[in-house]
Amino acid sequence: MTQRRRYRGRRVPIAKMGLSVDKAAMWHIMSSRLYGSNVDRLALAVREALQNSRDAIKDAHKKGIRSKSDGKFEVSWGEEWVESRKNYEWWVTLSDNGIGMTPNVFENAFLQLGGTTKGADDEGGFGIAKAAILSLSKSFRWVLHSGNYLFVADGDIEYIEQRHADTFHQGVKLTIYDAPAGAFGGMYRGGLGYAQPEERIKFVLGANNLAPRSGYPGMRVYSQGKEVRSLFAGQRAKVLLQRAETDEATTIDIRAYRRSDGKTGRKYVRLAGLYQFDEALGGDTPVDMVVDVYTKLSARDDAYPLTASRNELSGQTYRLVSRVVREVMTNQVSSLSDDEEAEMHFTDAGELAEVERVYRLASQRMARMLKDPGMLTRMKMVTGGGALLRQMEQRHVQMQNKWRAAQRAREKAEEDAAARRADSEESWHRSSTGQESQAPAETDTGISVALLRQLQAKPKKERKARKRLSNPFAGFAAIRVNRKHFNSSRLRPYYANPDKWLNLALAWRFACQMVLNELGKDGHFEVGFILDDDTRALYLRKEERQVLMINPDWFSRSILKAYKGRPLNIAAVLHAKAAHEVTHLLGYGDHDTRFMVRREQVADETVGLLYPIAALVEAMLGVKAAPTAEARELAKLRKKLGNRNPTRASLRRHLLRGVRL
Repeated sequence: MTQRRRYRGRRVPIAKMGLSVDKAAMWHIMSSRLYGSNVDRLALAVREALQNSRDAIKDAHKKGIRSKSDGKFEVSWGEEWVESRKNYEWWVTLSDNGIGMTPNVFENAFLQLGGTTKGADDEGGFGIAKAAILSLSKSFRWVLHSGNYLFVADGDIEYIEQRHADTFHQGVKLTIYDAPAGAFGGMYRGGLGYAQPEERIKFVLGANNLAPRSGYPGMRVYSQGKEVRSLFAGQRAKVLLQRAETDEATTIDIRAYRRSDGKTGRKYVRLAGLYQFDEALGGDTPVDMVVDVYTKLSARDDAYPLTASRNELSGQTYRLVSRVVREVMTNQVSSLSDDEEAEMHFTDAGELAEVERVYRLASQRMARMLKDPGMLTRMKMVTGGGALLRQMEQRHVQMQNKWRAAQRAREKAEEDAAARRADSEESWHRSSTGQESQAPAETDTGISVALLRQLQAKPKKERKARKRLSNPFAGFAAIRVNRKHFNSSRLRPYYANPDKWLNLALAWRFACQMVLNELGKDGHFEVGFILDDDTRALYLRKEERQVLMINPDWFSRSILKAYKGRPLNIAAVLHAKAAHEVTHLLGYGDHDTRFMVRREQVADETVGLLYPIAALVEAMLGVKAAPTAEARELAKLRKKLGNRNPTRASLRRHLLRGVRL
C-alpha cells in the first residue's frame, strides 16, 4: 500500500499575507460587466437608486421622520455647458427624502463594494448597486448631498472629499455628471419599441407597486417634476397563483392583466413590489403577467430567488414561475375567464326612445342615399340592379314603420305613466284629506298626528336602477364583444356616438344583399358588429337568426385610413368579406376545401358588383374619389378660361397640345 506522507514541518508562520484588489480594475468589472453591455444604463441606475431610496424611506418612517405616505423619489436630468471642459455634458439627479447618510455610513457602507447597511427584511443587499449608479458617469464625477454634508468625487476613484453643505437636505440627493450622451437618446426598449428617455424612465418607475403596505410606507415617484402613475392603475387583475411557497422563506404572487391593445404581453418581476426586470412572454398571449416575489432570505444566501444582477430568477423560483407561464400560454389565458363568459352578446332592442331615434336616423340616411344620382345610375348598370333598388326602398319603408311604431309605443307608455301618477296622487290626496277632517290631535312636540301620517304615507323616491349595458344600436345592428381579445374600455366610442356607425351597418347590409341578389339566391339575415382583434368578419347563427358581422374597429382604423380617397379599393374589401360570409349563409359552414371552392365561385360570379359597391361607399361612408391628374389639369384650365365655358373636348385638345393659356 502506498503510505500517505505527513507534513512534519514546524507550524510556525514565516510571514502574513492577504488578498489585494486592484480597485480600478475591479470597479471596471463591477460597473460594466456585471449587468451586460447592451443594458439601458440610465434605467438601470434609476432602478437601483429607487430600491435604496425605498429602504431609506422605510427607516425614516420607523424613526418618525416620515409619515405613512410621505415618501418621495425623483429623477431629473439635463444638459449643461462645462466651461472647464469646453463641452456640453449630461447630468442626472436622483433624490429621496429618506433617512439620509452620515459620514460614517457613507465611508463604511456606500464606498465599499459589497458593503451594505440593509437588514434581513430589506430587498437586495448585495452591496453592488452603487456600481450601477455611479458608473453612469464616464469620468467618475458626482456629488452626494445628505443632511449638512457634501461628498464630492472629481474623477479620482481613490480620493473623495467631504465638505459642509450650505443647505440641509433630508435624505439623499445624488447628482451624476458627465453621463454618456447615448443614454439620453432614443433606443430600443422591449415593450416600448424605440423609446426616448422620458418613456423609459416612466416605464421603470411605473412598473413598481409603491402603495403603503405592511412594513412599508407609501411613496410617490416623479420624473422631470411630473408624478408617474402605475402601469397597471385602473386595470382589473386575475390572480393566477397566490402565495405559492418555494421554501419556508420565499412566497410568490402571480397576477395577469389584460392588454387593451391586444399585443403580446410581457412578464414583470418585482421584489416586494419593486420592479427588477421584464421580458416578453412570446406567442400571442394578450396579457401582462406580474410576478411578485417576497423573501426573508439574505441576498448572500444560496437559495435567494434572484441572481446578483437581479435580471433573472434563480433556483426553485425560476422553475415555478416558468411552469405557470407555460400553462397560461398553452391555455391562451382561458384562466382569465373562469368565472365569466368568454364573450358578450348584445342583441336586445333597447328602450323605445332609443329605438325611435336610431330607426329615424337610419331612415333619413336611407332616403338621402336613394336620392343620390350617382348611385342610382350605377345600380341600374348591374344585373338585377332595379330589383335591388326596390329592396332598398322596401327596407326604407320598414325602417319608417319601425320608427313610427316605436314613436307611438313611446307616447302610449308616457300617457299610461302620467295616468298612473295622477291616480296615485289623487288617492293620496283623498286619504290625507280624510285624516284632516277628524280632530287634529297633536304630539308632545306640537306636530299634528295627521301631518305625521301624511309624511309616512307619502311614497319615497324609488332608487334609480343601474342602467344595464345594452345594445347601443337599439337592435338595428347586433353587437358581439370578445372579452379575451377586446378590452371593454374600447367600447366607449360605440356607446358615446352610436350614430357614427349606422352608415357602416347600412353599407355592409346592402353589400351582402347585392352579393345574394347577384347569385339569384334569397336569404333572410341580420347585420351586426363583431368587436374582436382576431376577427374581421363573422357569420353567426343563433337559433333561427342568422347574423353577418363586420369588425368596425378594424374597418375604420385600417381600411378607411389606408384607402382614403379610393372608394373602389374599399369596395373590393367589402366585396371580399361579403362573399366570404354569404358563402356561410348559403350553408357552407366549415372552412374546408368545399367551402373554399364555393367561396371563390361566389367571388368570381359577383366581381361585377365592385362599381355599385363603390357607389354605396361614396353615398353611405362619404368616401369621395380623389381627382385624377388629368381632372386637376382640366380644372386649372377652366379656372384660367373664366367665363368662356369650354367643352371637355376643347379642354383636352388644349391640354394635349401643351398650349399655355
